[in-house]
Amino acid sequence: VSMEVHTTTKGKPLLIYEGYTYIVDRNTAKKLYWKCSQKICRGRIISSKQPRETVQPAEPVVVTKPHSHPVKTEVRDYCNYIYTCT
Repeated sequence: VSMEVHTTTKGKPLLIYEGYTYIVDRNTAKKLYWKCSQKICRGRIISSKQPRETVQPAEPVVVTKPHSHPVKTEVRDYCNYIYTCT
């Protein structure tokens, strides 16, 4: 399962997971709560945190709410490009 963290134009963490993009909704000592980056979607996931990291997610990921839209093809193409080039 592909999971990577980038930065938004506003300097916030942006998670790409299974072709969907997420932003941090809540940050606790042991877990990160992510929400879909599309405002109209209620898609949510929870990930554990890497030790000593502020917003670096770790497996496993729990999907708490499904998305109300399909995966964006440009995100999926980008993820496929990254993993075929490395």
